[in-house]
Amino acid sequence: MDSNYNNNNFVSNEIINNINDILCGSNNNNISSSNCGSSGGGGGSSSSNETGSAPSINNNNNTFYDTEKNCFSYINKGDEINLNNNNNNNNNNNNNNNNNNNNNNNNNNNNNNNNNNYCDLKFIKEYVTIKSEEIYLEGIVNFNEKSKGIIIFVHGIGSSRFSPRNLYLSKYFQNMGYSTLLFDILTPQEERLNNITGEFKYNLNFISNRILNATQFIILNQKLKNLDLIYFGSSTGSAGIIECEKKVLSLGIKINSIISRSGRLSLCSENSIKSISTRILLVCGGDDKETLEHNKIFLNKINNNKLEKKLAVILNATHLFPEENALENVASISLNFLNSSNL
Repeated sequence: MDSNYNNNNFVSNEIINNINDILCGSNNNNISSSNCGSSGGGGGSSSSNETGSAPSINNNNNTFYDTEKNCFSYINKGDEINLNNNNNNNNNNNNNNNNNNNNNNNNNNNNNNNNNNYCDLKFIKEYVTIKSEEIYLEGIVNFNEKSKGIIIFVHGIGSSRFSPRNLYLSKYFQNMGYSTLLFDILTPQEERLNNITGEFKYNLNFISNRILNATQFIILNQKLKNLDLIYFGSSTGSAGIIECEKKVLSLGIKINSIISRSGRLSLCSENSIKSISTRILLVCGGDDKETLEHNKIFLNKINNNKLEKKLAVILNATHLFPEENALENVASISLNFLNSSNL
């Protein structure tokens, strides 16, 4: 198993339930948790594909994780970790084991202290407009200049910046010390047109150009331009990121990581797949058979054998991860992937 993905690094469900109490202490509430099941009001409507609240957070051991380069063998991630003592399950009655556990407790306390450097950040929320040729796209930025990086969430066509799943993930990553940008791919007028004609749904050139516009917005912003850039796509948004990667890199802009949730990667061109050079994590539901198969094929087509490419499969989950515990596992696995990079 990859040393960067082990039980000691796994973020338990308890963190998501009460993140500030666990990592920062009960008196530190600079970043508050929220239920992002509601749309947040105003602007862009969510499609039926992204409605409803995020799933409740409970214990779950049903996530399998692949750490092999070919991404075809799945390794059991293991049981939930008790943050106070990672070795409780292995405790014996002798004093030697107790001493070892105490040492591990000290290490865990040191790790929690390191996390405090990010958990106590105050994030500024701004409603922004992103210029794209002659039109403007609506967006929401939550940022701190000292954060670990900025994650650009790219929804699929038919959804919006108010996708409850992306709102959930955005808040989760803010709690973990990341700035975030949620933005609309389409204007309200374009959305109405797409509902009639469907002309934008699979237009990856169009989608990738809108992603490039959002990226340029970040790079031209004095408060955001020095943050490591991370893309987190879903459905056709993931495919748009792959098509956009070469355009971004050609401008001298560095990308730290790409994460895809249920990506429609069968839409990607052969050239964009073969030329991808950014470390990438794909997350699929185990019961989303067609998407999972296309994601495997996608990884197999990448020519760069030295590239870090991983596939995470959430067992018993479908395309939108509405099942209990599914979306929280998407969040924790994605966090582990980001934490293993050189942010």
